Amino acid sequence: MKPVVVLLALLVGFLLVCGCTLNSDTVSTSETPQPTVQQPTAVSGLSSANAPKYRAGDIIDDAPTDDGPCWLVLSYDPEIDMYETAVIFKHDDGSWGYLLDEDTDWDEREFIDTEYPVYIAYVELSDVKIGSSI
Repeated sequence: MKPVVVLLALLVGFLLVCGCTLNSDTVSTSETPQPTVQQPTAVSGLSSANAPKYRAGDIIDDAPTDDGPCWLVLSYDPEIDMYETAVIFKHDDGSWGYLLDEDTDWDEREFIDTEYPVYIAYVELSDVKIGSSI
């Protein structure tokens, strides 16, 4: 009984494969080939889904309050898909603009985009000082 089942399974499989390879919409080889136009592709390998959410100078946080220190985006490296960030503090006058030291962190883009979804403000990196508040 088992050899009959195996034989029938092989026969059905063979017929399915043959049915998939035979196509009635074949192209005649006597037709003149037509040139195809290729659409230009973007130079960057990043799609809008993969594009970084933040740019250098953006101040971000996990909540929409800006009363404490937040994260400053220093750069984004598309080669490794990571942001360089540092903790930024407000000056005594309430404006953003200083880091305690030169320490920075590198974190994956997906982590930063997910864990720090709130854009707070933008600062020019050249205006950010290292050290205490003015």
